[in-house]
Amino acid sequence: EDGTEQVNVSELEIRATKTRKRAPTMVWDQDNLIPPPAPEDVGLPVIVFDLDETLIFARQGPLHARAGVTEMFKMLQGKAEVIVWTAGMRAYAQAIISQIDTSNVVKHCIYRHPKWHPVTASGQRKNLTFLGRPLEHVLLIENSPDSLLGDEANAVLLPDFIGSDAEDNTIPVLFKMLKSLVNETEKTVPEFLAATEFVQLHEVIMADGIKTNAYILNTQLHASPLVSRDHRPQELILEDPEPIDHHELEEPDEHSAHPSENSD
Repeated sequence: EDGTEQVNVSELEIRATKTRKRAPTMVWDQDNLIPPPAPEDVGLPVIVFDLDETLIFARQGPLHARAGVTEMFKMLQGKAEVIVWTAGMRAYAQAIISQIDTSNVVKHCIYRHPKWHPVTASGQRKNLTFLGRPLEHVLLIENSPDSLLGDEANAVLLPDFIGSDAEDNTIPVLFKMLKSLVNETEKTVPEFLAATEFVQLHEVIMADGIKTNAYILNTQLHASPLVSRDHRPQELILEDPEPIDHHELEEPDEHSAHPSENSD
C-alpha cells in the first residue's frame, strides 16, 4: 500500500559500527545542542525521535524495538534531517542507534547532559529551540508529554511502548504520516499537524499536573506491516553483552563532540 518493500527482520541483527559516519553528536561551546545542518539537509524537515518507550524498550529483560523502525529510517533517508534525542547515556544511545539505523540516516544524537537535562529534574522538556533549526521545519516524536511542553504545535505523542508481544500499529501509521509530511513541502510542520488525519488533538497532563493540548498519533488508522512477520516488536542484541544502566547519571566529556570512536 505504501510502496515499501517487505524486508526480513534479520536486518535488525548486530551491525558493525566501524564504518558509521555521523556528524558531531553535541556541541558545548554554543547556545545550540548540535552543529548547523549539513548543506544537503538545509531546508529539509527535521524529525527528532525519542528512544525509550517511543521506539525501543529496555527497562528490564531483552531490548525490543518497535516493528518497522529500521524501515522508517530508510524511508527518511535524503528526505529529512533525522535526530535522536534521548535521556539515556551516550554509550547506550549509540549502541541502540547502531542496531535500528542500519542505513546511517541519523545525523545527530543528543543524549543526557546537564545542559538540557538537570540532575534534579523529574520531567525534562526537550526545548526545540536548542536545535538551532527553524521551528516551522521541526517535528518531535515522543511518548512523554513533559518533553514537549512549549512545543505542542511541533510534536506528536506516541502510545508508550513496553516491549510486549502484542501487535503494535504505531510505526506503520507513523511511517505513513512522516512519508506524507516530507512530501508536502509547501506546509510547515504546525500546518501539517493541524490538517492531517494521522493525529488527534487531546488534553494531556504533565508530571506536575499542568494540562495542555497535544497531538496524539491516530493508531486506529489502517497501515500495512513494514516487515515480513507482522506488527510485533523485534528483540535486539547489543554488541556489549553487559547490561547497560542508561538511567545512571554520568558527567559527559564536554570536549568530546563525536558520537563514537569511529565517527568522522
